[in-house]
Amino acid sequence: MSRKGEVIAMRDRTHTLKFLVTRLWQFDQCFFFYYFLDIVLRIMTPLYQLFVSVHLISILMKESDLLSFSKQVLGVIGGLIVLEALKTFVLTTIEKHRVSFHIHMFNDVFAERARLDYPLLVGSDAAKLFDNASRCLDHSEEALGGIIANSAEVMIALLSVLIYINVLAQLSSIFLLLLVVMISGLLVIKHFQNKLLKANRPLHVKNNTKFSYLNHTMGDQRVAKDVRLYSMSAWFKDIFDQLWADYERIVRPENKWKRIEGLYVMGMLVIMMGLAYHQSVQEIRAGQMEPSNFLIYASLVTMMASSLTNFINASATFFLQNEKLMALYYYFNQRPVLNHQPHEAIPQEIKTIEFRNVTYTYPNANRPIINNFNLKIHANEKLAIVGENGAGKTTLIKLMLGLLKPDHGEVLINGIDRSKFAIEDYYRLFAPVFQDNYLFTFTIKDTILQGYEEDSLRYHQVFNQSGMAKVVASLPHGDQTAIVREVNSEGMQLSGGQLQKLKLAQALYKKAPILVLDEPTAALDPISESEVYQNYLAFSKGKIALFISHRLASTQFCERIIYLHKGQVAEEGSHKDLMQEKGAYYHMFETQAYYYREKITEPESEELSEQGGLI
Repeated sequence: MSRKGEVIAMRDRTHTLKFLVTRLWQFDQCFFFYYFLDIVLRIMTPLYQLFVSVHLISILMKESDLLSFSKQVLGVIGGLIVLEALKTFVLTTIEKHRVSFHIHMFNDVFAERARLDYPLLVGSDAAKLFDNASRCLDHSEEALGGIIANSAEVMIALLSVLIYINVLAQLSSIFLLLLVVMISGLLVIKHFQNKLLKANRPLHVKNNTKFSYLNHTMGDQRVAKDVRLYSMSAWFKDIFDQLWADYERIVRPENKWKRIEGLYVMGMLVIMMGLAYHQSVQEIRAGQMEPSNFLIYASLVTMMASSLTNFINASATFFLQNEKLMALYYYFNQRPVLNHQPHEAIPQEIKTIEFRNVTYTYPNANRPIINNFNLKIHANEKLAIVGENGAGKTTLIKLMLGLLKPDHGEVLINGIDRSKFAIEDYYRLFAPVFQDNYLFTFTIKDTILQGYEEDSLRYHQVFNQSGMAKVVASLPHGDQTAIVREVNSEGMQLSGGQLQKLKLAQALYKKAPILVLDEPTAALDPISESEVYQNYLAFSKGKIALFISHRLASTQFCERIIYLHKGQVAEEGSHKDLMQEKGAYYHMFETQAYYYREKITEPESEELSEQGGLI
């Protein structure tokens, strides 16, 4: 890493710690009081135990009476009980606050994901950032919870070492030299350990991701058929064994350095213990030390070595967790891509939607998916956008909906650049139904309302128009029936056609002036698909309606058809005009036409056709 890179990394680590402290302070200021009280108590307790033990031994050696000795023992026990009770109370209080903060941050991560501009969620870099931020919260010992605990360990170990070495230096100044040697050796060992851990981190992530995917795949009921019919169990076992072998190969050098560290600490401990014993015996013989104090110095050597090792280990872990936590800092500090300030009021009537020289390239892609695109859509127009897979149809719709921002060019509403509107207001113009339908684990009614205020008259009108009334007529709980059976065992399993009726009702209830149907019927048979499109067309009167598909069930109902090819308008016109031209649209329609002419029907799948399970 360059000098400039190191400076930036150090700055970001500092900002990350500031971010964490600020979040903690905003969440619960009392946490810091208990946090520092815990540090003080954990430093005091071993010292108290050591010195009172020496004090009791000293009393015994002076042959004091049993009653006096018993009283002092009871006093020592009472003090220990108070200290331990206070430690337990503080520790449980801190843990309660830490768990609450962990849950709070977990919720904030997902709330932030719902607030982030959609372009910040697109591409491998965005997915990696979210994945790394989520990993910080995987469990209480990960980056977020771990760095809070480790910062306390660092401070406790450092202060303890300073206290212990100050006492030992009174016995012999050589302890200071040995301390420097021990610290230097541990720092060298930790340098190589951390270098190895940093190099191995991507390997661990890759290995863990494969393990997680394998576990997820084996738990998916849709895979169960293939596993049995294709005798995949032995194959899966081979994959698991290979992943485990890869894991052992990754951790083998890490374990080697741990053994080196353990042997080094043990060697230094033997040297320091030998020095403490030698110096103590010499001073006892010379009458310069009470025999009971021998226990203090002998114990402090072990305690110092243990605290020093804890300090080095906790510091190394702290810096690693700080580096991991940077992902959380970056995640919460992403700059908005879209406009959130209302420079223009949203028009009450949509007269035109225009794409003017629009170009868009996906992150990490080599070429634009939409290139210098121009199109004007008029009030109340019914427009079909068709083309082969990958032609750019869905991307074009996302640009119109405001989910993506053009690299170049403009999207205009009534001649006003879309960027002049606050994006939250702009979203209210559209009621889309996407091809990837995800259902939340709510009731049918809640799914239709989707958080909007309930209008009983409009709800029942939409409920009947969409066909959902017939769907739930036979259900004992009616529109209060839960959905997504994978999460709710008593939920309703929706077929493909039922799912489309539900999403249609949801879109209609929003009462937006622009309706968009983005290839949601790919899983339906041609006749059911045609029915869905006809219903949607019937409900789009007085609105702009766009039908996007690579199948052509919708095109004959539309006033205008755009055939898209490689992000450009290849053909444009009515169904009749394009059929007469006998171009790309004609050949696609003719290839698919037998489905519609012969009215071939396919049995509705009995498999689980709903997607979702989000809570």
